[in-house]
Amino acid sequence: MESSEPSGVRDSFRSEIAGALQRGAPVALGVFVLGLIAISVAELVDHPERLTASLAAIMAQLALGAAAYGAHRRMGQATQARSVIVAMVLIGLTIMTAYNVAVRANAELFALWLTIVLVGLSQLIPIGAWAQGIIAAFALAGFTAALAGGALSVLSPAVAWISLASVAAVTVVGAYLADQQRRDAVRARDAVRREAEIATTLIDISQELNATLSRAEVLTRLARRAVQVFGAPIGAINLIEGGRMRIVEACGLPEAEARAARAMYLTVDDIPGGWELLAQPLIELPDVRQQPLFPAELLLQFGYSGLLIAPMRRGATIVGSVSFMYREPRAPFTDHERMLARGLAEQASLALENARLYEEQQEAAEIATALLHVAETIGSSLDPEQVEQSLASLARDLLHSDGAAVYRHDEGRWRLTAVVGSGLPVVNIGEFRTMDIDDQAFPFFRELRRSGIVEIADRDTQNFVPAGLLKRSDVRSSLTVLLARGADPLAIIVVSHSERSGAFSARERRVLSGLAQLGVVALTNAYLAEQLRGANRVKSEFVAAMSHELRTPLNAILGYADILRDQTLGPVQPAQLEALDRLHDRALDLLQMVQATLDLNRLEAGVPMLDWVEVTIGYIVESMRVQIPSRWLKPDVDLTFDVEGAERRLWTDTGKLHTVVRNLVHNALKFTTQGSVRISVRPDGNDTVIIEVRDTGCGIPPEQIGEIFEMFVQGGNTHTHDGVGLGLHLCRRFVTLLGGQIEVNSQPGKGSLFLVRLPVGTRLAAGATTAPTADATVAVSARL
Repeated sequence: MESSEPSGVRDSFRSEIAGALQRGAPVALGVFVLGLIAISVAELVDHPERLTASLAAIMAQLALGAAAYGAHRRMGQATQARSVIVAMVLIGLTIMTAYNVAVRANAELFALWLTIVLVGLSQLIPIGAWAQGIIAAFALAGFTAALAGGALSVLSPAVAWISLASVAAVTVVGAYLADQQRRDAVRARDAVRREAEIATTLIDISQELNATLSRAEVLTRLARRAVQVFGAPIGAINLIEGGRMRIVEACGLPEAEARAARAMYLTVDDIPGGWELLAQPLIELPDVRQQPLFPAELLLQFGYSGLLIAPMRRGATIVGSVSFMYREPRAPFTDHERMLARGLAEQASLALENARLYEEQQEAAEIATALLHVAETIGSSLDPEQVEQSLASLARDLLHSDGAAVYRHDEGRWRLTAVVGSGLPVVNIGEFRTMDIDDQAFPFFRELRRSGIVEIADRDTQNFVPAGLLKRSDVRSSLTVLLARGADPLAIIVVSHSERSGAFSARERRVLSGLAQLGVVALTNAYLAEQLRGANRVKSEFVAAMSHELRTPLNAILGYADILRDQTLGPVQPAQLEALDRLHDRALDLLQMVQATLDLNRLEAGVPMLDWVEVTIGYIVESMRVQIPSRWLKPDVDLTFDVEGAERRLWTDTGKLHTVVRNLVHNALKFTTQGSVRISVRPDGNDTVIIEVRDTGCGIPPEQIGEIFEMFVQGGNTHTHDGVGLGLHLCRRFVTLLGGQIEVNSQPGKGSLFLVRLPVGTRLAAGATTAPTADATVAVSARL
């Protein structure tokens, strides 16, 4: 039974016996001597004539006890000490039996001495059940011999013998139970010790594995510790991805063999009962030839004759295993090895899960950063072709592919619009750009509409696109994502590799899908902007054409009206002259509206032309004064001009500046029925000129202040004032072009103040001219 125990338990049990012998032998010897003396004294009291024989027996027993104790002290091994003690006891029994038979001593005293010996041995000295049985048999045999010639004063021989036999049997059973108790205690202590050692080992492993969040480093450390701690020649870490298991890290294998092992995949479904096997706590194969679970040939071809597999779990999901491999068959695995293997697999699962979560977090942060850059890049343009080219470039860079392309969808057909990198560029790009591919040409497009993303791991093992077309395009593998607005496809992004084959990673799919989502927004905006630009071009062309067509008859009307008013064609009656004046004024108003429309059209087209000249403040005021038409003036409204620093010069576009002031003055006069309109111009420091137009008119309600500079917005009562609402809008646009600012402050019923701040500026354009001063003659008709 002892041979089946682990060596550690056997050693601990021997150590326990040795300790018990060290503690019990002196006490047992003392009890033995006291019992021997007591019985000897009783014997001599009854039979003094036996003094010589009794003393000889006593001395022999004492010498024997001393010899046994001395031998026990000198012997280091418990087994040897127990053997010497048993031999000495048997010799002592023989001596005492011989004495009692020779002198026909009292058998009751002999029985008492035998009881002391048996009980003392079983209780004080752990000599074992078998040794106790041998001694008990010798004791019974000696007592039987003593009964043959000895006398019994009280008990009958049968009763005495049965009593002594009972004591002997009890001592044998007691020795057996004591041995079992000691053995159980040793086993319990050894189990606690082993569990403590395993716990300490696993804590060390956990600390080492959790000291890094790199998945590759975790795998390397895990394989190394599997070999170091478990004592297996080879340690390997297997991971399961997509139902396929492969070795991702190994320790103890030659490099060539390790590379071959990493390159080999094993599909779990191909193993009979594979998932059921991995669901077990451990898979034990001490001899692969003697098991029905795995094909022995598969393991033997890699040189593995023994195997222990500890599955790794994440919750209820099996994610891989830790394998301990042996070149030769081995003995069955022990409980210690099983506990260590399971604990190592649990620590591996936790460490790999931490590394996975960290890598996912890092990857998410990197993807978010990359997509933010993508959003900034593609969102900065409203040109569809530029956005498509940016999408192709970003797709290639983010996925580190050989090439990328964008195909635009238009009325059921796909056309190449952008391409970067290798792949398509090695063939005739012009041919592909002019080639329209029908939406139903390949199963590829149907799958793309269904799933939104299509992966071609290898052109030779797919049926989405003819392999010849992919080969001609130098594409070995590709990943394609659909850009769609609702159910309407906009475009597709294709990333490709010329040499690499195999599945694309989940990260690559996420990155390309994120790029596609941003691309949908960017392309939608770009397509809408392109449509708006087209509509704006049509509108601009229409406005320009209509303005030209309107200006021609208006100029004719104004010309003939002037001829009639000048009476070149004959006298004109006063009533007729008044009618001609009204005709002339309305024609001028219409011409100004046409001019304002043309100015707005040029601004919206984004091509405003600035004619920078250097002028004085006095010139600005005088030119504005003479350009105010008399029809704007009202009897009850005073119009005044104030100027400070008339000789201060500034660089500006006089035509646009005149338009700004003209519109502000017209607006003030139009909404002022009584009071005054005051125009003042003054320098503000050395780098700014301020122009103020202040009136005492009806004012602007607070809720309309934010709207008056918008197109086609009029203040006041639109039924009593003419205009289309472009004057203030053009003022703000022109002031902004001139580098200035315009402000308004108004209170209903008290009037308004429009303030324009313009920079003095420098000579901004080569060849700019100098305008006249305030004293120069301005050849502009007061009527205009």
